[in-house]
Amino acid sequence: MKPTEVSSINIEPTNDGSIRRRSQALSPVLIGSCLIPIALIVASAAQPSLTPALLHRAGDYFMANFPHWIVWCLSLFLIKCALVALIPSVGRRKLGVATDKPEFSYFSWFSMIFGAGMGVGMFTWGVAEPLSGMQNNPDVIRGLTQSQTFANTYSALKWSYLHWGLGAWACYAVVGLAIAYTGHRQQLPLTIRTSLIPLFGNSVKGNFGNLVDIAAVAATLLCILQTLGFAIDEFVICLARTTDASWLLQADGSATIAGKLGASAFIMSLAAASAMSGLNRGIRWLSNINMSLSLIVLGGMLIAGSFWDNIFILMISVLDYLVHLPMMMFQVWDADGTQMGDQLQDWQGTWSMFHWSWWLAFAPFVGVFLAKISKGRTVREYVFVTIVLPAFLCMVWMAWAGGSAITLELSGAANGDIVRAATGEKIFAMVAYLFDPWLGWAVSMALVLLLTTHLTTSIDSAIVVTTTLLRQELYSSTNRPAVLTWATILFCVMAFLILSDGFISLRSAMVAAAVPISILITLLCVSLGIAFYKDTDTEYNDVDEFQYHLQTSR
Repeated sequence: MKPTEVSSINIEPTNDGSIRRRSQALSPVLIGSCLIPIALIVASAAQPSLTPALLHRAGDYFMANFPHWIVWCLSLFLIKCALVALIPSVGRRKLGVATDKPEFSYFSWFSMIFGAGMGVGMFTWGVAEPLSGMQNNPDVIRGLTQSQTFANTYSALKWSYLHWGLGAWACYAVVGLAIAYTGHRQQLPLTIRTSLIPLFGNSVKGNFGNLVDIAAVAATLLCILQTLGFAIDEFVICLARTTDASWLLQADGSATIAGKLGASAFIMSLAAASAMSGLNRGIRWLSNINMSLSLIVLGGMLIAGSFWDNIFILMISVLDYLVHLPMMMFQVWDADGTQMGDQLQDWQGTWSMFHWSWWLAFAPFVGVFLAKISKGRTVREYVFVTIVLPAFLCMVWMAWAGGSAITLELSGAANGDIVRAATGEKIFAMVAYLFDPWLGWAVSMALVLLLTTHLTTSIDSAIVVTTTLLRQELYSSTNRPAVLTWATILFCVMAFLILSDGFISLRSAMVAAAVPISILITLLCVSLGIAFYKDTDTEYNDVDEFQYHLQTSR
């Protein structure tokens, strides 16, 4: 007998052997995961200066005392994914049973992966980080190249790729692979606690499993609030300047509170509508639009700039990155009292540790989403499409957008305007110089639309992940009341943070959470290794045994 389809593991056996569902409102995962961000927000409102300072100090403590752990974790996650893809007997295993087929085309699958993972980040850092690297990077500090020169372009891009390339995506992919392999092959709910069953067995049934899922849901909520908070200013400012809607800006050029509230409500409404339509409709359609528009914009940048120079910059910088990747991934600089050593340690703490702590904090959210959309794929397919392809697209963004900005600045055409622009506005400043006025305006409007759709897909993906972790569904479905509830909650919290300027605390909390989350991901890697070794591709011949196995993940 094949396993009976069970829609939720949020169940309890009664005396007569029947199944009774627990109230979602009384779920310890729901209560615990909501208390964490609420406590953080209340503390920020009650002590607006003390709370961010304490969290910032906690983040600094972890970054100062665990740099080797963080660097080695990111490196080992990449090695883990490469090994499982390259080992023939493992790489050809399917994320699901033998009859499972992929739910999405390659284009839609990849589009959803990139949109949920780093789509918004390319707007903020795709130009800003290469420009910063042009002025200073480890090669400049060590005297291997000179700042503000064309020869330094490749070093600037190489060190930018380190933060947005293979290591970053491996952090997401290894979490998704652990969840997908256990969940899809054993037809278990796609939660982090169930992916730990090969390692801990029935221990994930009780409080330990609750704590794991509480951490995942809380991290998802904090990450999506931080994403929206980080990008909402950029969205309003760029929209105002592109459309001449000056009423959206204050006298100092910053976004008005009304503008930020209105933009938050608009984007949250789009995200709720997309999430309610399900993965196969709204989320897939928006992701396809994102990717299509991204490729058009990138193509325009390639043609508007020096075509062959852009191709050459991409090829040489990627080759330079791959050759030096082993050294860069494992390199940890400690302050040694010398000027060079202190500068290297300061650069790594400012850039590498900051980025990697964000990827670690985002990993539970993105990993669950990757697992949810990857049913029916082989392990080798999964690793290639969730690590190699999106990392390469990030490199293309930085080489063509960031490389064009570097060329405009070093040639004197931009007169320092791109460098002086705010971090999130640098890409728009670059477009103004790269294209003629009318075409530049059209490209800027396309970027505003692209930022809107990327924000929407990030939020609707987070809503889907949150409802999945809380309801612990076995199969994909759309629960409209849950989506509306979470969209309303997120908007209310977002409005409170805008009015109280509480995003500093969220940012510091995410950095401080990097080390604990990295420990959880390491346990997922161990559990995944055990699952591969035992090859948990079995079918349950007894319905009661199957339902009992589902309950062990509580």
